[in-house]
Amino acid sequence: MEAAETQLARALAALTEREFPQSRGRETRLDVYLQLEELLRLEDSETSVVQLRAHVTLLLGEFRFDLQHSTLSDELQAALRCLSYFMHHRSLAAAFSDEHIAFFLGELARLLFATEDQNVYKLSLWCLTVQNFPAERHKFLPQTVEGLVQAVVNPFKSRAIEVQALKGLHLLLVKYPEQVAVNGAALNIYARPIASRLASSELSTRTQARLVLTEASKHLPQWTEETLTMVQDCAQKYVLPVMKMHMDRDRHKDAVHLWQLALVLLRSRFSADLAKLNQVLYVPEKCMEDEDAAVRLMAMQAWGDLADIFHDTKLWLFQKAVVSLLAWPIKVCLKQERSLNIAEAAFGSWRKVVRVAVQDFNEFLKLVSWGSTSQPGQTYFRIF
Repeated sequence: MEAAETQLARALAALTEREFPQSRGRETRLDVYLQLEELLRLEDSETSVVQLRAHVTLLLGEFRFDLQHSTLSDELQAALRCLSYFMHHRSLAAAFSDEHIAFFLGELARLLFATEDQNVYKLSLWCLTVQNFPAERHKFLPQTVEGLVQAVVNPFKSRAIEVQALKGLHLLLVKYPEQVAVNGAALNIYARPIASRLASSELSTRTQARLVLTEASKHLPQWTEETLTMVQDCAQKYVLPVMKMHMDRDRHKDAVHLWQLALVLLRSRFSADLAKLNQVLYVPEKCMEDEDAAVRLMAMQAWGDLADIFHDTKLWLFQKAVVSLLAWPIKVCLKQERSLNIAEAAFGSWRKVVRVAVQDFNEFLKLVSWGSTSQPGQTYFRIF
């Protein structure tokens, strides 16, 4: 083990002190990169990471030189492959200086707008996708988001690049939620372009677009009123028409997914105007009668989410039409459905409806009994 670590130390020293500096502008440059790539393929150990960190600054200087000066596609690709490793490895990414982070993120975004080499484009996109810089040091997320959105509509019209860009944006949402999923400026950059991809004829594209919006919707309670309005306008323009298109084309799974997303994004608008909600109820109702058991299962699982919409309205428990609306599909399912999994989904939706109903009924009793002998905060009914 010690011999291997000694060899690694010597190899890195030779690369950074002699091989890389002497190969600048020469045909041997690519061979030096291949040597580095072989070292990066070795299994990580605590010692190897320490040794790599010791050479990070010098190696990044070489990557930077090639991104700025090399005109050879193979060299650029090799530099980007190695750079992606350093940007992804958390210990090595933490060793980047603030100036290095700023330069490489800016240069990668520039390449997405400027390069005509598809392989260089893909590797630049890959670097942005796998980056793991600490959130507190990341000052270029809006530019990164803009670069990924540009890749969605890439000049090569490549579906593979489009999907990779969507996956990259999804990863950014997960890694940097405050900066990408909550920040209104960032949402303004990607909400509309990504929502427009929901109508794609390619399943992988529209699925990834939906996953991006679903991930962002998890942070809806933290959005400002202005951001919420923008996203809701976007949902009404894209999500609802595309949902109808899916129903017309018998893409019922896609339609149910979008119906669930619409319930989250448009919750406040639906609860304020039940007529709007009524206009989209045909989606789950029709899907509950689908021949495909998977579609029926999805529709029944989603049905309970309606309880959240009615929770925001006033005294829905005392409106017979609303209660009947929620209960009827579940009742029919429990009577007629042969699939145990779908029946269990119906029970799950029913439990959610009842849970919300009991919560709202307790709140109602608190209001009518306020000032009586009942204690504020007393719970009258419980669900176990």
